[in-house]
Formats: sequence, C-alpha cells, structure tokens
Amino acid sequence: MMGLNNIELITDRPLSVNFAEISEVKQRYPEHALIVSLMFEGREEWQEALKRCEDTGCDGVELNF
Repeated sequence: MMGLNNIELITDRPLSVNFAEISEVKQRYPEHALIVSLMFEGREEWQEALKRCEDTGCDGVELNF
C-alpha cells in the first residue's frame, strides 16, 4: 500500500525545495516536457506560485482549483 501514500500529490515539503527540484530536472532534461501541477486557495498564492513556476523553465502548468 505504500504506492498509495501520496495519491493526491499534496506535498508536505517546502515549496522552495519543490521549485528547486523542478528547475534542476528541466536543466538536466531540457528536451523533455515538464508539466507542473499546482493547487492553492488564494489569489495571492496563485500569483506567486505561477511566477515561481515560470522561473523554473517548466513547459506547462496544470491548475487544480
């Protein structure tokens, strides 16, 4: 059952770590598409997260409202 541990993909890690790893993966594999999935509640959180996503170089964003 460990494979179902984080089925919702809600992280318990700091966002700074996630965004750093996203950036690293895109730098290592620039020829691969990298889509980031985000879920926030407030407008300000969304705006900040989308800016940070853009800075990672990701190719797309899935928005979970």
